[in-house]
Amino acid sequence: MNKKVSVIVVLSLVALAVLGLWAMKKDSKTQTEQPSQQTAQTNEEGPKNVLPFKETDVPAQTLPEGFVVGFPLEANAVVLNNTSANTAVGLQSSRMFVSKKSVEENYKIYSDYLTKNKWKVLASVNDTSLKSISAESPKRERLDLAISKNSVSGQVQVDIVFTQPVKK
Repeated sequence: MNKKVSVIVVLSLVALAVLGLWAMKKDSKTQTEQPSQQTAQTNEEGPKNVLPFKETDVPAQTLPEGFVVGFPLEANAVVLNNTSANTAVGLQSSRMFVSKKSVEENYKIYSDYLTKNKWKVLASVNDTSLKSISAESPKRERLDLAISKNSVSGQVQVDIVFTQPVKK
């Protein structure tokens, strides 16, 4: 059973990575039609074009800039990561926390929210110890959500990443 769960976890993470790369590639194709705002950075191999990227840590009691207003969050949860980042594809807001709810309870809360608010689910994984959802809002905001249970500690971790596309 552990081998099956490990395989599903790895496949889920690969699926999320592929979806993220697909979204970035799709948005970068649109961006390449506009004048480039890349900056040159030098490394050991020589000059290399690097897209600007600025990440900001945010205090746990504050939501990161661009986090979707009204998105359900667990009160008094231990926040592990809370950041916002300006990237080439848009403003990314990230919050990771330890939940007192089960993987299944969290999945239901977020699935119900997405349905109620007319988000389009692009991909999902619905396994016992790992659940993930990639979705897009009517405003083209992007959500990547992963809910997992640590097999050693038993802790449930929720990882939420919102991306607001670059405004044109």
